[in-house]
Amino acid sequence: MTQTKSIFQRPLWVAVFALTAAIAWGWAYPLIKLGYSEFAITADMTGSKMLFAGIRFCLSGLIILAIASAKKRNFKVRKPTDWWYILLFCMMNTTLHYAFFYFGLSHSEGSRAAILNSLSV
Repeated sequence: MTQTKSIFQRPLWVAVFALTAAIAWGWAYPLIKLGYSEFAITADMTGSKMLFAGIRFCLSGLIILAIASAKKRNFKVRKPTDWWYILLFCMMNTTLHYAFFYFGLSHSEGSRAAILNSLSV
């Protein structure tokens, strides 16, 4: 009986996926700045920045859910009381983190923000 390795256990594919993720992550700053200019979002338009961020995250979440659904992944929460913890964590972590991220990015150059972010933990 031969056991086939998962694609994530093959060094070549791991390197390809890691480089793809790094490149995609690095493109976030220039693409956000490009989106600001395309939609004429200025530094003082807080609501527009939040809407822009919300649309990006909603679309990415829908893509992830579609892929997971196609792969028949199960997202059941074990206890109904866990939903409050999940909701609180999502609201605090994602909303606050990215609100400050988008506000800060709108007041700086994309290249400078990328360099400063790479200096973080």
